Amino acid sequence: MTSLLQLSRRRRRVNVSGNRMASMMLSNVILPLTVPAPVSTGCDTRLAKLRAHVDAAEFDEAMQLSAMLKRTGTLPTSCMEDVPYEGPVDVLSYSDGTLQVRLKDDPGRPGLYDVYTTEAWTLLTAPAVSARGFTLDGHFVMVWHADVHPNIQGPGGLRMAPGSARQRVADYTLGTKKMLIIPVCGQDMTEAECTATLSTHMISTTYAGDVVQYLHDVVDFSNEWLANASYGQFGFEPTILPPMRVTGYNFASCGTYNVVGWTPWAPDPVAVDTLAFAQMELEYGLSRSNFDFAAVVLAKCPDIKWSGRGWVGIPGFALNMVSSSLDPSFLHEFGHNVGMNHGARLRQGSRGRAIWETGFIETYSSSPTGGMVEYGSDVTPMGRGNTPDGHFVLPSKIILDWVSDADTVQIPLGVSCSPCGPYLLQPIDTGARVAGTPIGLRIQTPVQSRYFWIEHRTKVSSGSAIVITSAAYKPDHADGGVVSKSVMVDKLLEGTAADAYIFPTQTVELDVGEQGNPTPMHVDVTRLIGGLLEVSLRTVAVVPTPSSPPSSP
Repeated sequence: MTSLLQLSRRRRRVNVSGNRMASMMLSNVILPLTVPAPVSTGCDTRLAKLRAHVDAAEFDEAMQLSAMLKRTGTLPTSCMEDVPYEGPVDVLSYSDGTLQVRLKDDPGRPGLYDVYTTEAWTLLTAPAVSARGFTLDGHFVMVWHADVHPNIQGPGGLRMAPGSARQRVADYTLGTKKMLIIPVCGQDMTEAECTATLSTHMISTTYAGDVVQYLHDVVDFSNEWLANASYGQFGFEPTILPPMRVTGYNFASCGTYNVVGWTPWAPDPVAVDTLAFAQMELEYGLSRSNFDFAAVVLAKCPDIKWSGRGWVGIPGFALNMVSSSLDPSFLHEFGHNVGMNHGARLRQGSRGRAIWETGFIETYSSSPTGGMVEYGSDVTPMGRGNTPDGHFVLPSKIILDWVSDADTVQIPLGVSCSPCGPYLLQPIDTGARVAGTPIGLRIQTPVQSRYFWIEHRTKVSSGSAIVITSAAYKPDHADGGVVSKSVMVDKLLEGTAADAYIFPTQTVELDVGEQGNPTPMHVDVTRLIGGLLEVSLRTVAVVPTPSSPPSSP
């Protein structure tokens, strides 16, 4: 049986040719599948065609080819390296973009598979999601899953199993929630070694090695930020345990462990967090089920390059302790747990201004312009927007139920603005609301469910300015919500620097059309009136390029 631990050891970084970014996770991109030695000419031809469909993200065609040959029996069983599957799958979605599934109705294939899928971002960590696809070369090619259209029957009448992908009730992101935090050391460490290894940066200098007091201050800092960001609607009540030397976890090999593996339905028994929760129950009589959120804090593991890792869609994350501030990725990983993906920016092309250049995120393909910076957004902690000034972008606050779609002005697809507005927008980052005043604009585009979002910021911009991002969102996804990777609009078009802030008297031109059919829309930020920013939209007719006159004979 292939364990999650074994898979985590196999994950590796790869270099991608062409337009595809180098150093992306293998499961994040469509890569040519490894080709084993052919069994026969017939198998070789068939598998080459099947892999070509997968490499081109032609999943429907690949599924038809796979299923057809199983029905006709054209090839001998020994040649059938792809095996169709239709049934429930457990989805494991990690904050680094890794997506895996466990096929629940097939005891012959009990392990975890890295996933190729057409709509990867819509999948949150969830049990028993109905899916259809096939296994090939150690991967699961997902052609359909019920969570894309949960109210529509899929192949064979499959529906998503009852339950929420975020395992939550309606107030999951409202009110005061119980937060469990466990500082973790290896069983091979002495108490002194544990304390010393946890004492990084601020813990050593400002807190004299007291990691528990540091973590209390981290939660206090986060609660202040969350009270502002949620308009007083959300916060944590923390339980922080003393450092725990966890049986079954060795610091000497800390880089080889799966750190985040506990889920309510199928916890990985050898994951560090699962081991820590089991030991907590023995030593303190506490159960993980008594808490809404939980995190383990590792004594700094030198073999781990990340500072935080967590589930996308259910509570559970880990911090690899680097205490350089009071937000050591805490709020970033919390954002993943409640359905958010990363905040990025583009360094090439129109640098986020043309919606078609960002559509690759929803089609699970490569950037047409290249130059994507995964954590490049300056305006959100899901990128590199530092707290307390950086805030979750507007669609994130909608899926968290901190604001609603009704608080936005919605510009439909194809509208002609001459102009639209002006609109007076209240700031989104002050913690205060102005009744009856919109909190942002949502501009529909031809790219699936991807919108341009216009919001008023005051802190990260050091003054009132408009910030524009593009992102797809599903506020009713799995009883919760999900926001895809957001892309920050950069008002600069050249150079290595970025500038997301559009101040009064400035204008930025967006392209809200499809590739090859530009539809310019100007965003005019005119003035600040009583703390509200005045914004208008203007669509601009594209003047055809005149053809050259015929030459004289």
